[in-house]
Amino acid sequence: MTNHWIDVKNANVVLIMGANPAENHPVAFRWILRAKDNGGKIICVDPRFTRSASKADIYAPLRPGTDIAFLGGMIRHILENKLYEEEPVRNYTNASYLVNPDFKLPGDLHGPGVVVEGMARRRAGLERPEAVAAYAAARV
Repeated sequence: MTNHWIDVKNANVVLIMGANPAENHPVAFRWILRAKDNGGKIICVDPRFTRSASKADIYAPLRPGTDIAFLGGMIRHILENKLYEEEPVRNYTNASYLVNPDFKLPGDLHGPGVVVEGMARRRAGLERPEAVAAYAAARV
């Protein structure tokens, strides 16, 4: 975060994940509550129901170790449903460097069988297709 805590009062959504600012940063949490008073939403993601979770509009209890999957799901939902402000994302983030949707990996260009066969050929030093197939089948 590069801006001051006071600016948090202008947030539309505050995501609290794996932290408890109500107990650990009470002065900063004051500005989070001010954002809620101004119509913002607080989302608290934590396995424990904490004091911060008690003030949240949405409490999402997770099992430990599932936070990355949760964030991935949130990001996918936001992107698929266009739930972001396009102008600031385009002009103030690295979104302009996203990979072209037409980009293909080697397996997408020729099919996974061709890639596996080529890898098997290089690994075994074999040239006959039947030997490559036998080698690839034995490795699976």
